[in-house]
Amino acid sequence: MLHKQEELKGKIESIKQAIESGDYQHQVPMMKVQFAEMFEEVRNDICFFHVNYFHPDYTTHFKTFISMVRKAKNELLADLQDVSALLSARKKHEKQILSILNRLLDTDLRFKPVQKKIDGWKDGNTRNANKEPKRKLLSAK
Repeated sequence: MLHKQEELKGKIESIKQAIESGDYQHQVPMMKVQFAEMFEEVRNDICFFHVNYFHPDYTTHFKTFISMVRKAKNELLADLQDVSALLSARKKHEKQILSILNRLLDTDLRFKPVQKKIDGWKDGNTRNANKEPKRKLLSAK
């Protein structure tokens, strides 16, 4: 979905491991900088995804999928901001931070449910039941 999705997942995984080890207090300023950089990368990145369709005149589902991708991207941005804020808090919230990071990694940065929904789309028109769908590459900012 995102251009640098694997790179972002690697950064999140390394931060998660540092927090799990318990000795991350001296790394908090560096982590906050990393989250700020990740936030900017995601915010400025364009999401690409493939969508099935049968006829060029029947593409109304494209708008729905673009909205779903934008929502997932905004949820990812909110999670990155939440973790950054939790790292800045006086009281340490390791469990909450780890919960957010695990959710991001488990859901492929919030895009796995969206991709599952896009892949599961079927045309309601019975005439197209035996046809092979065409695929189109769409983008969402």
